[in-house]
Amino acid sequence: MLNQAILVGRVKELLENAITIAIPRSYKNEDGEYDTDFIQVHLTSPRIQESAAEYLHVGDIVGVKGSLSTNDGNV
Repeated sequence: MLNQAILVGRVKELLENAITIAIPRSYKNEDGEYDTDFIQVHLTSPRIQESAAEYLHVGDIVGVKGSLSTNDGNV
């Protein structure tokens, strides 16, 4: 599988069919602080959506494995 990504971070927001993960960068910026990236992960399967709603809470550490795609309108 060529298009594969693994993300590890903390749950920031739980939506019906997606979660937002806060992922801190491993290096400091010009101000000496660590920046954080917020990635929205779409949960495609109803089974995964149910499991996420049952087991995940804001602030939990979560690992996600999947593929990347863009919403640039050129699908």
